[in-house]
Amino acid sequence: RDPSNRAHSADKQSNAQSDVDLTARIRRSVMDDKSLSTDGHNVKVVAENGTVTLSGVVPSNTEKMEIERKAASVAGKDRVTNNIRVASKD
Repeated sequence: RDPSNRAHSADKQSNAQSDVDLTARIRRSVMDDKSLSTDGHNVKVVAENGTVTLSGVVPSNTEKMEIERKAASVAGKDRVTNNIRVASKD
């Protein structure tokens, strides 16, 4: 397993209703995009105090940036930390 998938996990998710709602809205946006890969649909989205952290591994930089764009459109550009990695091609 990739270590970036363990850095921010569901147990780090804030229980504040605003953070739960923020995470759900971003997750819905990602899941609704059928052009994303299974790995893209499985990125971790963790919100804490209105700041969102994305983590996981996706197959392309384009997909990484698209997921970040979706999160930023919900949370605000300055409120997203994108720790998603692009899988190596080896």
